[in-house]
Amino acid sequence: FVYFLCIDDKVVYVGQTIVGLYRSFSHRDKEYNNVKILICCETQLDGLEGFYIKKYTPRYNIIGNNREFQLVAININNKEEKT
Repeated sequence: FVYFLCIDDKVVYVGQTIVGLYRSFSHRDKEYNNVKILICCETQLDGLEGFYIKKYTPRYNIIGNNREFQLVAININNKEEKT
């Protein structure tokens, strides 16, 4: 299922699990006071988790955590090229 860690009605984290409620309560590093769950098929987990992360932009979810990555190029050569 997909689970939502919330402070009151505000979603602060979206996650997914196939091992039951244990995973949703293992986030001791996050502040929340209730958990909501969305029961779905295992094949839907990635899509639904990503959808809800984009929809709610929870403060504990970071870019890249929803299997989307940004490529950043960094130029470490500060020398000017002479032509």
